[in-house]
Amino acid sequence: MDEKETHATISPSAPPSYSDSVQHQPTSYSTQDIPLTDGVQYDEPYNDHDDPPPPYSTITDYQPILDPGGSAYPTPLLPYADGAAIAAAADYEDMARKSMTHVEAHLAALNDRGPSICCIDKDYLSHIEGEDVYMSYIDKHKRALPQIRFFIQCYHYEWRTEHYQDSNGNRRTRRRRERVNTHCASKYLKYSQCWDFTKYPCAADCGAEFARVKFVKEYSFKDEWSKAQYEKQKSNFIQSNNRDSHYDFKEIYTLAGFRDAMTVKLTEEDTPTCMHPCCYCLACMVLGCMCYTHWFHSRTAKLYVVSLKVLQITEEISG
Repeated sequence: MDEKETHATISPSAPPSYSDSVQHQPTSYSTQDIPLTDGVQYDEPYNDHDDPPPPYSTITDYQPILDPGGSAYPTPLLPYADGAAIAAAADYEDMARKSMTHVEAHLAALNDRGPSICCIDKDYLSHIEGEDVYMSYIDKHKRALPQIRFFIQCYHYEWRTEHYQDSNGNRRTRRRRERVNTHCASKYLKYSQCWDFTKYPCAADCGAEFARVKFVKEYSFKDEWSKAQYEKQKSNFIQSNNRDSHYDFKEIYTLAGFRDAMTVKLTEEDTPTCMHPCCYCLACMVLGCMCYTHWFHSRTAKLYVVSLKVLQITEEISG
């Protein structure tokens, strides 16, 4: 009990404070334009299974406009051309530009990575779907409200005395230090608004029979105030639940229906029989993992989809 090691397993820091938003829901998907943001009014609390619902937002309608470079950025509709509305539009456009710049930088970093030559994510083999299913998953990710859950596990160490017999039959005593978990708690981050900035490629343009798609989710904050309130909520949660000598803390970021990876079928031909998790496991058992991986990569093109949720906290929340 004299030993005091403060274990604080903090999750990786969040992306730069650019922020999340409610997603753009175009009437039809374009293979060239990137749908960014569309106002979605949430009239009912969102709930995913048994998880408590996160705060939901009432957001006005948005429509994309083109900047001089031809990129689509969502800008609020301006029913009245007053100074406040123009300032709000400029603020939103600035947030959109920063967010998409961050997404594009992340995509560039992901694309610079070389493919793994040793193993394959089994989700690629377990979920082989058509392009329509691929687009439906993107739409689902865009519509999902993020949940950020704080979790803490408090614990201490106790010394146990054990009596045992050695190989010669002699009775011996030894002391063993054992971890004892005590108090644990969890809490969801409370936020006011959320925007979605999702960038995805057109799978049909990849030039291969199949596309192996990796989905990446991130979140950030619209402004420094929101980031400060996030840090305050996290700090208050830790302080109010730190009830033992040590604790482990982690932050869990989830999107309802989020899938890490899938393979998109882009041809009318039948999927090869060996493109199956069982065949991959069999290849690994006979030391053919690298050969199978090389074959799979030769039949597929690698694509990334990055979903950035930008959060705003407008009110100070105590506790």
